Amino acid sequence: AFWAGVGEGLRTDGPALPTDILAERLGLEPKRLNELSSTASSMLADRLASLGHRLAALRFLIEFSGGFDRGRILNVVNDAEPLDLQRAAVVAAARTGPLNCARELLSDGFWARVTPSVQAVALNALLASPPNHALLLDAVERGSVKVSSLMPAQREQLRKSSDETIRTRAERLLAGAVPGDRRAAFEKAKAALTVKPVPASGHAV
Repeated sequence: AFWAGVGEGLRTDGPALPTDILAERLGLEPKRLNELSSTASSMLADRLASLGHRLAALRFLIEFSGGFDRGRILNVVNDAEPLDLQRAAVVAAARTGPLNCARELLSDGFWARVTPSVQAVALNALLASPPNHALLLDAVERGSVKVSSLMPAQREQLRKSSDETIRTRAERLLAGAVPGDRRAAFEKAKAALTVKPVPASGHAV
């Protein structure tokens, strides 16, 4: 019941709350928050705990990380975990604040293991925070993040960034981008053109 209450008490899409306001909202003494950070860390990792409790624990850590190692948030981003938890974790990882670990999320070895549906959520979250844009373009330049995985509106967002450096890099890295469906159709058509004609087959149709 406590963690369900935490989830409701912290239900906000705004910036992280100051510790004193957070403590007041939860009806707790500020010193108690450090203890709860450790408990929330254990709850997040506990696969026997309910999804609701684990999401509430994650929400608590987003607002008050205490001594929580930010990189550990990505431990729940794997095929054995519920999709809702994975999605919430990558959003937290991309959010500006003490749990931000966008660099680790976009690392070559990790990003390749993330499922496409979770990658899509992660890209939205990464693009929502301008400080992540340079890291995202780094990943595109390395080839870790495929240009085709970015929606046209997302590519346009980077091209129209208020940061001149980001705009210039985006223009260079995304210049040859072709939407996935068009590229697939193009490749299919190109493959068809390489097939040698067999006159006899025309009579058999």
